[in-house]
Amino acid sequence: MKYNIYDTKALVLKSVPNGEEGLSVLLMTREFGCLYARAQGARKSFSRLRSGLVDSTLVSVGLLSGKGGWRITYLFPHTNFFFSLRGCPAGQSAVAKMMAVCGRLVGESEGNQKVFDIVSEGFSKMSLEGSDIHDVERSVMLGVLHTQGYIEYSTYSLFVSDEDLLKDGNKNELSLLRRRVTREINRALEVAW
Repeated sequence: MKYNIYDTKALVLKSVPNGEEGLSVLLMTREFGCLYARAQGARKSFSRLRSGLVDSTLVSVGLLSGKGGWRITYLFPHTNFFFSLRGCPAGQSAVAKMMAVCGRLVGESEGNQKVFDIVSEGFSKMSLEGSDIHDVERSVMLGVLHTQGYIEYSTYSLFVSDEDLLKDGNKNELSLLRRRVTREINRALEVAW
């Protein structure tokens, strides 16, 4: 029987030990949504998979689907968003929160390309010099919650379309918008949890 290897980009959301030398890894893939995959021998000191299976890492991965679930056959790490924000505790905290939300809300299905793009683009924006980490976090959370059906389009479009206001807007309007969006995110997360 021939098995297909699926090549895809993925974010490593979480990895936990599996057996003596393996890892069970929660990946958010572009094509398949969130899924658990086994990486046999990944905890060995000479393993090629070891460096890329760190939480918050964007990777190119080869996945094999078999009777026992998904297995990782190869891996190429691109960037670790947590480490790229090394000098910014607020950024690292935002990355950790967003990874937890994605792991909890994004299911295994083929319709999650948009969520993957929102999250990976948001993490890339956070790494840029001079970006407002809290505004990027709000826009990513809104995007994820909107695509999963927890937030109405009107709230999502209000914040995303007002990027001009975010850049050089009236401080009072901006403050009110930020509070409103944060309140909507918190309400949606209460419902989701």
